[in-house]
Amino acid sequence: MTRTRAAAIGLVTIGAALVVSCADGSAPARSYDTPRPVTTTTDISSSAPVSPVAPPPTTAQLTARPTGSTGIPRGGPPAPDGVDGTDPDAVARWVLTAWYSYDTVLDAGPSDAPRRAVPWLASPLADTVRQATPIAAPEASWSQRARARAYATVRLTPSGDDHPPDTALQVHRAYAVTITWHPAVPGDPGQPLATFVRLSRSDLHSPWRVTDVMSR
Repeated sequence: MTRTRAAAIGLVTIGAALVVSCADGSAPARSYDTPRPVTTTTDISSSAPVSPVAPPPTTAQLTARPTGSTGIPRGGPPAPDGVDGTDPDAVARWVLTAWYSYDTVLDAGPSDAPRRAVPWLASPLADTVRQATPIAAPEASWSQRARARAYATVRLTPSGDDHPPDTALQVHRAYAVTITWHPAVPGDPGQPLATFVRLSRSDLHSPWRVTDVMSR
């Protein structure tokens, strides 16, 4: 008899004794109150390879939902390749239109719409938007709009709010952003969003990119 087989038989015998002593309602023998160290030997040469254990899921993995589908939103902007990158106003308007053009047929939640603006975003803003983790459950108003298969259109009005003066490599723009849902549902925002956009470029020959979007 090999040492491995003998150790296995010993463990089975101990397990059987424990089951019998508990089954008849009596307490286990006192000899088991203080377990003795048991030494076992394993024939490594005959053992099966051990599979790696997967790490436990992270909080983000437990709460994340799938992102939305690709496609053109029904109220969204034209294709990004049609934007004049030499015009900061054109870039800013395209990004904001994409940013707020929600479409519940395509989007799983509100964070999906800004991802469509990534082609004209600069890093690190582009990376932040691209890697944003969807929330586990969208807000109630989004669920209500999704049941109605609603989508949003965007109207931009230049704002007179003060902002830093333009330079050759950086400009700021301010807009009042009006979001209109189709069909309208109770709770739609009535006031435009005051939104500020900062754009920059690396040199005079490079296209403008949006580096920051702030709304209040």
